[in-house]
Amino acid sequence: MPGFVYVFLWVGLVPASLLFGPVWRLLNPLRTVHLLLARLAHTPPDRGLWRYPDWLGSWPAAAGLLAFTWLELVWPHSTDLASLRLWFAAYAAVQLLGALAFGNRWFDRADAFELYSTLIGRLAPLGRRGDGLLVLRGPFSGLDALKPLAGITATVSVMLGSTAFDSLASAPWWVGYTQTVPLPGLLTGTLGLVGMVLLAAALLSGGALLAGVIGGRSGVGLSSAFAPSVIPVATGYLVAHYFSLLLFEGQRTLILASDPLGTGANLFGTAERGVDFGVVSPETIVLVQVGAVVAGHVVGVVAAHDRAIRLFPARRAVLTQLPLLVLMVAYTVGGLALLFAT
Repeated sequence: MPGFVYVFLWVGLVPASLLFGPVWRLLNPLRTVHLLLARLAHTPPDRGLWRYPDWLGSWPAAAGLLAFTWLELVWPHSTDLASLRLWFAAYAAVQLLGALAFGNRWFDRADAFELYSTLIGRLAPLGRRGDGLLVLRGPFSGLDALKPLAGITATVSVMLGSTAFDSLASAPWWVGYTQTVPLPGLLTGTLGLVGMVLLAAALLSGGALLAGVIGGRSGVGLSSAFAPSVIPVATGYLVAHYFSLLLFEGQRTLILASDPLGTGANLFGTAERGVDFGVVSPETIVLVQVGAVVAGHVVGVVAAHDRAIRLFPARRAVLTQLPLLVLMVAYTVGGLALLFAT
């Protein structure tokens, strides 16, 4: 059902990963399928035909995230089962071929949902030491341990930009614009989504470049170094944007799932219930939204500060944080403006 995909899988991954870490790594059905294929071929699952190239990094995951958010936010038939089956069939085929070619390391970097869960899971209070032991940790420990990776800027930019576009698409002025512009709605939506992702990436790259100029260091690779500091901002905005949707649409999805064929069944005991919109007050929703965005901003600023101290000489490190601070403020103000413009 579309509700399980868009509500429990996509939106539900955010709080699950934020609380328990990279949960999709454990739940990913494609890892199980690949493991079975590897055993049938009598091949270790971590061995592929080739070594995964470092330059490829997380670019496949960024592309997968962009493709999924395009399906959800732009494609007019996003809730049709035929569209969902086709998309996930194509996605599974690409992922399994990649895993067969490069081994199960492919999923760590190229599976969109797994990397999405992993990046958000960097903020989780539960983490693992190098020996695999579960430990309690602060969000900065998880972010600081994330090594720069090719394509990580694109990945976090899709996380932030796609959520911003979801808010933008509901804004009255954007709806009016799409109805008057002489372009097909599909093209307008695609350009809007890609534009928001590129804007998020440009702001991050520009802030990192200015920090590099002030710090006397080349800007090459700095956006990847500072990309982890955007993860809390993106996560805060995700929580703010989807909090009420998870509460209300989650109920609706369970109600529909109790009687999926309309036969009078009541599998979950919820078929005769309506959506309880009083489960949380409007004031609470606003408090959660503002609190999540502000908390994400604060954690992002501190994470950027920690990274700047590591990358630049101490006498310049404070000055290098000014463009990064402006970047975080721009993300936060823009996020709040879009959030409350709908």
